[in-house]
Amino acid sequence: MRKVLNSFALSLLLAVSSAAISTANATVTTQTTAALAADTWVSLGAGPWILSSSNGTAQFAISDSTPSLSATTFFIVPNSPSISIQTISNVWVKSSTSAKPAYVTYAPISNGTVTISSGSVTISSGSATIGAVTQSGMWTTGRTWFLSSAGDSVSIGGTLPAFSSTPTVNIGTMPAVTGTFWQTTQPVSLVSLPSLASGSNTIGKVDQGAAGSSAWLVSGNVGGFEFQLSPTITVQNAAYSSGYSLGGTITVTGAARTNGGSGMLNGIRIRSKGGSTNTIWVYAVSKSPAWTCTDKAAFVAADGDAANALVGFPQSVMLASPGSWDTASYGQLTNLVANFTNKDTSPGTAIYICLVTAGSVTPATTGDLVGVFSGLQD
Repeated sequence: MRKVLNSFALSLLLAVSSAAISTANATVTTQTTAALAADTWVSLGAGPWILSSSNGTAQFAISDSTPSLSATTFFIVPNSPSISIQTISNVWVKSSTSAKPAYVTYAPISNGTVTISSGSVTISSGSATIGAVTQSGMWTTGRTWFLSSAGDSVSIGGTLPAFSSTPTVNIGTMPAVTGTFWQTTQPVSLVSLPSLASGSNTIGKVDQGAAGSSAWLVSGNVGGFEFQLSPTITVQNAAYSSGYSLGGTITVTGAARTNGGSGMLNGIRIRSKGGSTNTIWVYAVSKSPAWTCTDKAAFVAADGDAANALVGFPQSVMLASPGSWDTASYGQLTNLVANFTNKDTSPGTAIYICLVTAGSVTPATTGDLVGVFSGLQD
């Protein structure tokens, strides 16, 4: 902590004179004794000093320049205990009278601890370096630390006293705090959203406060999102018998918006590029199926799939050609209300489809069939 000293530090000496001051653990170098005259100030140099007087009464003053002979000074009675002058300004001494010249014995002090048990010490201008300052006992009303620069600090240790009322702490301009700070929950205001780094960011559950005036999507939302998916169906350019699976099990990944999520299948469209006109039965379940659905092999249903079947399934769709102008054929299931929730052991977003031909058919190419599945997501 740094404070300032006046070039003429009389205010410090006056303050010291009204305070009970002692030194402890101080290192005092070899003492020097000098004879003093009544009309000449002798500079001992910058303090702090230990002073004592013998033979006659000595006077001392604290000043960065030579004091006048009429300056206000302080007296050291001969043969009295040594006094400690705690200052970093120059200390000047002279004899009080020429009738009985005084001798002054002085020694500098270093590495000491100054204890102020009452009163106060004021450093008003100039500069001074003060080491660690320790507050002993209880804080009382009116004790103030003033820190003037960003590098100043006060550390308060031990147990703080109990206050009869909430104390007030005045903090001026705080230095900028830099770095990255995280906590488990990051409260933010939607008035000023934080900037997210480029790329992928994960944000947990978002709650709307009671003051929210407009509706927005939160966990538990029903509907509001849509899907339209067209997974690849690979068949063979070969004859399929009635009851054969077309393309094997079709996994419609992304039907649910989140793992283990729910939604509603409301439309299916099947297109045959080669214009097949057979009837197809569509099976749909919400869990990885137990059925046997292998391309160009007989479909075998499984009792284990019954609890996971979408309501309304299986359903049949007949492919038909619009006319001579279009060589493809089409079949559609619309206005479906088939709710689902992915029930896989490791929750995912898929539903599972098996297409079974109800009559003999030979697909024109391996990519003859195109399926489109649409619906709503929660």
